Amino acid sequence: MLFDFSLGGYLSHDQYYAGLSVSQMRQASGTIGQAGYKLKRHYYLTGGYTFRFPSLPAYEFTPSLFVKSDLTSTQLDINTLVTYNQKFWGGLSYRLNDAMVAMVGLKIDQYSVGYAYDFTISPMGRNGRSFGSHEIMLRYCFQLEVEKLPQPHRTVRFL
Repeated sequence: MLFDFSLGGYLSHDQYYAGLSVSQMRQASGTIGQAGYKLKRHYYLTGGYTFRFPSLPAYEFTPSLFVKSDLTSTQLDINTLVTYNQKFWGGLSYRLNDAMVAMVGLKIDQYSVGYAYDFTISPMGRNGRSFGSHEIMLRYCFQLEVEKLPQPHRTVRFL
């Protein structure tokens, strides 16, 4: 067992979001039996924008990017989600030179549940070594309300 930590931040607004995180910051090392290993630091960057069309008010279209890197190799995911009535969502993702992903989900209040299937398109998958993977997502989103402090009124009378 090794001590390590990660750090990240996420910002979202009405129509956009962005996130940045770093994992395995300590780059801890250890041994398993006689084999030694060292964890490598990883960087993650994500961002997206939600388009709303006046002619289709029940639908939202959210393209996004997700970049993962350890500064030796980098992966890029290009994603798109379509949300219906801010409750049901589905989408597609393409991981550059590696996989296609189909996903569906449901959001109720602060809870979300989703399912995705990764279909490997790289040589590893074409040679029968990978038939894809299934993923299940459960999420709870905290509703944080930031209270604005009242601005003091300045007057020349009390300067």
